[in-house]
Parts: sequence; structure tokens; C-alpha cells
Amino acid sequence: SPLNKGGTKGGFDAVIGNPPYFNISTIDKEIFRYLESKYSEIHTGYNDIMYYFIYKGIDLLNKNGIYGVITSNYYLGNRYARPLRRYLKRYVSKILNFKDYLIFDEASVHTNIIIAHKKPTSDKIHFFEKTGKDKINTADLENGLNFFTVSRKNLSEDWIISENKNLNLIEKIANKKTLLGDLTIIEQGSKSGKNEVFTVAYKFAKENNFEKDLLRRNVKNSDIERYSLNERQNYLIYVDNDTDIKKYPNIYGYLIAHKKELSERNEVKRGLYSWFRFDRPRRKDIFDCPEKLVVPYRAEYNRFAYDNEKYFNDGGDIRAIVLKQGSKISIKYLLGILNSKLLNWYYGFIGKPKGRSREYFNEPMSKLPIHTIDFNNPSEKAAHDKLVSLVDRMLDLHKKKNSMPPSAEREKIERELAVTDEKIDEIVFGLYGITDEERKIIENR
Repeated sequence: SPLNKGGTKGGFDAVIGNPPYFNISTIDKEIFRYLESKYSEIHTGYNDIMYYFIYKGIDLLNKNGIYGVITSNYYLGNRYARPLRRYLKRYVSKILNFKDYLIFDEASVHTNIIIAHKKPTSDKIHFFEKTGKDKINTADLENGLNFFTVSRKNLSEDWIISENKNLNLIEKIANKKTLLGDLTIIEQGSKSGKNEVFTVAYKFAKENNFEKDLLRRNVKNSDIERYSLNERQNYLIYVDNDTDIKKYPNIYGYLIAHKKELSERNEVKRGLYSWFRFDRPRRKDIFDCPEKLVVPYRAEYNRFAYDNEKYFNDGGDIRAIVLKQGSKISIKYLLGILNSKLLNWYYGFIGKPKGRSREYFNEPMSKLPIHTIDFNNPSEKAAHDKLVSLVDRMLDLHKKKNSMPPSAEREKIERELAVTDEKIDEIVFGLYGITDEERKIIENR
């Protein structure tokens, strides 16, 4: 039936469907401008096209209308979907989130079902979540999913969706803590734009007498474990705007041999920077710090590693974390906190899910709550120093383990690592005031 302005008269009794999903950055500029103008309430510039279908579908309902679609579930955690979430929370009544379970055999898209009403009759939103790996083989979907309710008024623009016992614990962990983003600087890894040229093996660099001033050890997403880094035997030739390339004749000679392919990079062709420079140098001072933490941009669990050898990244796929000037805590204290069971559990609620993994980007990481130490309190200072000592032990044990082939001695070190890890968790639980019952919630997730 025809829809009058505001959707208060006419409109459809029901709208159902499976809207398309793709990023609007790929579409024609004229259509982009139309979406920006027509859907200003939810538009951010980096939206998925499905956001507009969700908005329009609900808008088309009459006053008693019901909306139901199956869509990608990435909007639940994507920061660019905040305006959509603000809009959607007024209407949504039920969400069935299949999480990393793939409903469609032919498409590797993680999906959910949204049920919304033009005029919801309850403040409660019903959430159903897929748990476990069992195949869904019944049309009675709700019966096989974990169920809980969330108050509509408690949903902000960043949705933390869980049972009350979890929400209460999340609130307790975050209460009166300092956010990681206030304690540290978080910087994305550099991006060369041509890794096959700028990334060279140690042996190759030595044979060609490459000047050491421009060489940095290379680390990638897959090299980062909890506490330790795997050595990939590669250097990165790091060249930014401050590099006088002709002062390094051996490296310059190597790069000039690849000038043609380096010049084919899009922004070089547009005259935005010199042919021999990195695409995205980022902040050299952060990666050159004497001590930093590094984390992959995507991982199934918290994997923060310690680096005191100035590793650099060549693809923008890691983040580096350094303490701000004036901080009294040790960066190793921070490392123990971030790798703990507690913060790993917490990040599961605020890190954007990507299949079985989570994304470790600047913004969600910056919201991790860090217990800061009162160094005038002897017990707090003792806990800080003990945690730093245990982290040092973890670093030493990992170094030994990584240098050994499989053996009885290596197994002994792995047992020591597990024991030390448990001791770190004990201290962290104590710092955050976690009770035995709350600990069971965290450890049973």
C-alpha cells in the first residue's frame, strides 16, 4: 500500500528479505552522494549497502508492521554502523546471531536474522546466539540457540550484547579503570606498497652491503604470539619523507633497479610522494621505541608480544603500543594485563568479531580498562613488581622454548610456561577484585 510521509499511514504489514552486502566505497559517486543525502541519519561514508536496506525496510512498515531479514552480522560490532545501531535499537525486537557459523554453503558470510517492529511493545530485546559447532538441521532455529534478553534502553551506540551476569561483570571490570588509549599511543604498522621490493632476507642484505641505518627487522601478523615474536629472517628497507636516499648508495642502487615497478604504485603516479618512499610510513618514532608491545590486527584471542629490538611492519597488519611519557607502570606490567584471561574475556565483548577471530584495531583496543597502580600503596606496588617479574620469566621461557627442537626439556619449559601464566592470572584477578564466582564465569566462557 502507498506510504505517506513519516510512515504513519499506509505502509506494509511486513517486509522480508535477504539484502545485498557490499561496501558503498565501490559504487558510483553519484549514487554515493544520493545515499549520503537521502539517508543522512545512518550515513558515515564507509557503510555497507545493507544498512540502507535495513533503514528503508523498517521505514516502509505501517504502524503495526513487522520487519524480518537475514543479513551479514558485522554491523553488530562495526564502528561505522553506530548510526545504524542507534536507529535500529528503536525498532528491533529479536536478533538470531549465528556468529561464525556459516548458514549459506556457497557464501562465506557470517549472518544473523533481524526481527523488528514499527512499534515494539516491550523494552526487552530477545537475543539468540549460536554456540558450539553442531550443524543446524531444523527450522526451529530458536530452540537450538542460546537465549537471553537485553534492555533496549541499556544499548548505547556500541552494543555489548550478553546475559546480565556477564554485563554486570563487564561493568565491574571497567569501573574506575584507566583506558588503554589514555595510557598509551597505539599506532598502525607501516605499509610499503611493494613488499617484494622493500622486504629482503638478512642474507641478501648482507651480501649487498645494505646500509644498516635504513634496515629494520620485519614482523608480520602471523609472527606474533602471546609474549614472543617469531623471527622471519627478513629486513624491511624503511624509507620515509626524511630519508636522503642518495646517502645510502647500495640501497639506492637496489631500489633504482626496481624504479619502474615502484613508480607504478597509484599515489606515486599521482605525484603524491617520491618513487622510492613507502606508501604509508606511519610513525617511525613509535616503532623505533626501545620497548613496545605489538599485536596482530586479527586473532582468535589476545596475542600481545614484547619487542625491544625495533621490529617494523610492512603491510599495516599489526599495531604497536607504547606507554605515554610520564607513566610510572612498566610496559611489562601492561603486557601481563593484556594477555591475561580476564582481559581476553573482556575483549571478546568489545572487539569486532570476524568469523572465529576478533579485530584488534586502535579504537576498540583503546577502550580496554587497565588497573593503574598506586605506587604509594605497598601492596599495589608489590603486585606490580611481582607481575613484571613473572612477565620477565615468561619472556625468558619463550626464548628458550623457541630455540629448542621437540624434546623432554622443551616439554618441561612448556609446563613452566603454563604455571607462570596461571600465576599472572591470579595477580590480575586480584587487582580487578574478581571473586571465585566471577572467575568461573570468565573461565567457563
